Order: sequence, then C-alpha cells, then structure tokens
Amino acid sequence: MITFGKKKITEKDVVKFLQNNPDFFLHQDNLLQDLLLTHTSTSAISLIERQVALLRTKNAEIKNSLVELTRNAKQNEQFFDNSRKLTLALLKTSTLSDAIDALLYNFNEEFQIEYTSISLFDIKPNPTLQANLLTFSAIPSSLQTLIKNNRIQCGACDKAQAESLFNQDANSISSAAIAPLGYGKPVGLLAIGSKDKNTYTEDKDVMFLSYIADILSLIINQHT
Repeated sequence: MITFGKKKITEKDVVKFLQNNPDFFLHQDNLLQDLLLTHTSTSAISLIERQVALLRTKNAEIKNSLVELTRNAKQNEQFFDNSRKLTLALLKTSTLSDAIDALLYNFNEEFQIEYTSISLFDIKPNPTLQANLLTFSAIPSSLQTLIKNNRIQCGACDKAQAESLFNQDANSISSAAIAPLGYGKPVGLLAIGSKDKNTYTEDKDVMFLSYIADILSLIINQHT
C-alpha cells in the first residue's frame, strides 16, 4: 500500500488504473526502462522484455493449438472415410459370413483395433462364420444384464466377460467396449478390446460402435 498525500493507494487501485489506461506507458519511456520484474528463470528483467517473453509464450501456445486442431481435423476426416468404407463393405455383402469377414477386416486393418469379437446366439454351426456361437443362458449374468438394458458397456472387462467373448485372447484384455446386437430379440454381442486399460474408458464416446452394431444387427436379422 502506498500513501499519496492523505489518500492510500492499493495495488488494486494501480491495477484498475492501468486497465483503464492501457496506453499509459506509451508516454513513459524512461519509466519503462527503470521497471524491473522478478522472473523465475532470471534475477530481473525489464517490463518490455517480460512482455516479449509472454507474447512468445502465447504465440507458441496458439501455434500448438492450431497444430492440434489440424491434426484432429485430419484424424476426423480419416475416421469418416474409414467408416464410409466399412458401411459400404457391409452393405455389399450377400451372406452373414461375408459381412462378419468384412467387419473384422476393416476393424483390424483400417481402424487398427487390437481385438474384435462377434458372438451370436442360437445360430446353427457354420465353419465359415468367424464368430462365437453361444446361447444367451450360457453367457455371464453381467452380459445378460447389459443386453436386457440394451446399453453399451465401456471400461474394464472382468475375467468372465473376457473369457466368454475373447476366448484365447481373454488374458490380454484390459479394457473393452461391448454392444448388444439385435432389435427386440437379442441375437448377439459385438465387442472390441485392448491391452491398454485406458483405451476404452467409461467416458468414451460409443456412437460409432452403436452405429456399426445397428448395421450388423440388421444384417443378422436378414440372414437368420
């Protein structure tokens, strides 16, 4: 606090004055040369040097933000293109086996998904189907509940779920996203998994998986 005559001037008063008069230092060259600011990296720097340093830092932050925006835009464009290719590939198939093959290929090659599992209920054995053929009553109760609630689970995958869905790869699964298949009547489960526990977390957006699960459900209904 500074006493000026009978009036006491606080730091807030000075700050308010400078905010209301941003051009104050334009006519105070001598004062600018005398002002020194303590800085973490040096003992003292002038106000102008400090402003230049702040501007450089701000410029770097803006540049990084632009780079990140560009990167995200390219990633979104690639994701959309891959989604379009997968949708068209699924729509072109004439058999359930072909549809599952197309999905597994695209998930692995285009989307770089580590583990994909398709489980189907009450389907006649078919050596060409790359799917787990199960009965609803045989799957873990947690998966039965997921299906009854018609919701997608995203997060940690317990041992019973992993063994039921991913078979020999069960021990490698640390996180997974699991979507019910079917309209009205449950016909199966679509699951994707990862070794990384942070790949599929509870806050993950599941719109894409829901979209693909809807298409696959329609195809299954057409061929069963």
